[in-house]
Amino acid sequence: MRDETDKSIVFHLLKDGRISQKRLAKLIGITESSLSYRINNLKEEGIIKGFSLFVNPNLLNSHYAFLAFPNTKSFDSENVFMKFTCLEEFNVYGVQAKREEFDQLLSSLFDELGEPIMTYIPQQNVRELRPYELRLIKALREDPRASPGELARRMGASVRFVANTLNSMLSKGDVRVIPQVDLSRLKALILAIFSKGEFNLMDPCRVLKVSSDEGVVDICFVHDLKLADGLVKQVKKSDISSKVMIVTNFQVKSAF
Repeated sequence: MRDETDKSIVFHLLKDGRISQKRLAKLIGITESSLSYRINNLKEEGIIKGFSLFVNPNLLNSHYAFLAFPNTKSFDSENVFMKFTCLEEFNVYGVQAKREEFDQLLSSLFDELGEPIMTYIPQQNVRELRPYELRLIKALREDPRASPGELARRMGASVRFVANTLNSMLSKGDVRVIPQVDLSRLKALILAIFSKGEFNLMDPCRVLKVSSDEGVVDICFVHDLKLADGLVKQVKKSDISSKVMIVTNFQVKSAF
């Protein structure tokens, strides 16, 4: 059975898939050698199945949105870059399409899956990838957790330039490295919380937040069902209209 230390490792990797071994070990309070041993075990047991590089669809001349539908039907296509399967009767999708095709994509989804329970369309910032950003993304796809030095060698660029470019793209949400985790084997939970406002109570467990004019989507990692139940009660007390979904499985693929 996995302990709290293993779950803390996964939590910090979900928050930042490129966090260094040194920083992660310090945050958790174990040695780097102990951390390496635990991560290798998590990989060998199939709990951490790998790391995916997510590229913001806006960099590919695309718009994107997050929608929740009843799970009476399942939907998959090249336009789906993220899918959360929930314990309740919902699935949450992240979808993307070229600007001129975006409205048609949403219309097709509604025809196929019915009216969405929730729809969040973040503020869009569409732009073209610069040539050096494209090269960096290609290098990251080969190894999402490669160090700036390793990436610089592959690109034939200076370490400082690569590190600065990468940090800028990460801070803007242009790219994100996400571990693929088997939640059932870890015996942990992810909550997808749709609300009208922001709650500080989610800060200790939040791994991702998406804001729009319609509200906020919080993705939170919770170690066990008891903690999840307490968090749900607090959220409902603060915002009775909020929707909280327990995620049993998630898939993330790059739009690049």
